[in-house]
Formats: sequence, structure tokens, C-alpha cells
Amino acid sequence: MVYHSDSVVCKSAIHSGMLTAAGGELKLEIANGLENYESVLSNAIHSLSFDLGARSFVIHKDDDEITTLTCTETAATEEIASKPVD
Repeated sequence: MVYHSDSVVCKSAIHSGMLTAAGGELKLEIANGLENYESVLSNAIHSLSFDLGARSFVIHKDDDEITTLTCTETAATEEIASKPVD
């Protein structure tokens, strides 16, 4: 999934299935924004639809991207916007 840059990273990782609510490590790829982001229900999280974003990100588990993050907990009230990767 590709996520709008305003989306919460750790919650997006749970939405994508790369993490559980227990947290963990992930890799983040920063990319150009997309024209739109579709609303998608995944892993009990419903992402929001969103228009054009200047930046986006993709979450990886086993990739050699530059940025490594550790998520220890997420805020259930934060919003995300996503679009499936073609």
C-alpha cells in the first residue's frame, strides 16, 4: 500500500499487515505523492480517501530502504489515507 504523507506511520503499518498492535521494526520508503488515495478497510482499520499529496510512503519489512523505524504503540484515533499498490 501507498500511504499519504499525513498518515500515521505505525497505524499505517498495522493497516498494511506489516505490524501488529504490539509494534516492531519496519522500513519506510518515501515517494512522490499520488493524485488520490482510496478508502480501504484492512486489518480492522478503515483508511480515508484523500486527494493529491505532495509526498507518500510505502512500508517494507525485508527491504534495504534507508529509514528504519521502531513502532512500540499506536494511537487508535489517528487517521490514515491509503491506495493499493498496482
